[in-house]
Amino acid sequence: MPTPTITERQAAAAAKICARFPQVKTSVFAGDTTLTVQPEDLVVVMRYAKEACGFDMLTCVSSVDNLGQEPRFEVNYTITRAESGDNLLVRCPGAKMTPPSPAWCPSGAPPTGWSASSMTSWASTSSATPTNAAS
Repeated sequence: MPTPTITERQAAAAAKICARFPQVKTSVFAGDTTLTVQPEDLVVVMRYAKEACGFDMLTCVSSVDNLGQEPRFEVNYTITRAESGDNLLVRCPGAKMTPPSPAWCPSGAPPTGWSASSMTSWASTSSATPTNAAS
């Protein structure tokens, strides 16, 4: 039996997630599968993708400003199975943009001048621990 392609593995994972959460919508473009998840379902869907489908790494988080459209904002998450390199894009339209939790910011406000390296350094030296982070 031939080894399934990345596209086939993405589709299988998306089908498993959609079977568990029928409100999740799936689309495919250029062979890549995208799940559209409403904000109120995001945490449980992402946890299921991790625990039941093996997506053990969050590789990218980005935001989109759809100026002139509703919902205006969306957050996109790329999740990956580290061992195989399979990716899924998870779109969350209408996500509310909120500042970081005070639990992440000991001073009550996030540091200014954020960059990827400074945030990694800041987060690794901070004594703050998240109180509402999904595992």
